[in-house]
Amino acid sequence: MQITRLGDYCFKVRSKKKNILLGSPLEVEKKVKADLVIAPHQELDKNSKIEGKIFLINAPGEYEVDGVSVFAKKEFYVFDVSGIRLCFLVVGEGAEFKLSGKKIDELENIDILFVKLSQAFDATKAHNFINQIQPSLLIPSDSEEVDKLLNKLGMEDVKLQDKLSLTKKGLPEEEMEVAVLKKQ
Repeated sequence: MQITRLGDYCFKVRSKKKNILLGSPLEVEKKVKADLVIAPHQELDKNSKIEGKIFLINAPGEYEVDGVSVFAKKEFYVFDVSGIRLCFLVVGEGAEFKLSGKKIDELENIDILFVKLSQAFDATKAHNFINQIQPSLLIPSDSEEVDKLLNKLGMEDVKLQDKLSLTKKGLPEEEMEVAVLKKQ
């Protein structure tokens, strides 16, 4: 699996069989091929730079798209690709995200967690959330809150990466790792 960052909170996840776009299609500046677009509360428009036979998931529900299962709630979208369980967190401005017992159960065994940091969901709130979920790998949006979050996590030496290539076997097992990706 390969993960690249296309916008502030927009990522492309490429597996052997699928190209999945996570986040707002409006953030895509260059043409990109995608089979599945997970774009919470977004629509594709005629000016979109996304090409391909696209299946759009933009609302809560349970979906199965060519072997990719997606469980979507208002606050998060969980999906499995190549045996890896990913979670794309959706916390809008002004939103307060609290985990109840049921939501924690729905977010069990997350391998990769995407988190958008903002003033509404700052480093402190994100840190508390991440500690409850305990993903193997964290991919935060690159914002001024990233350094604060890395500090809270005790990870000051995280380098920006162009892209991330990984397999299920290559995921961290003991300690969570953080990958901050450069916008491509």
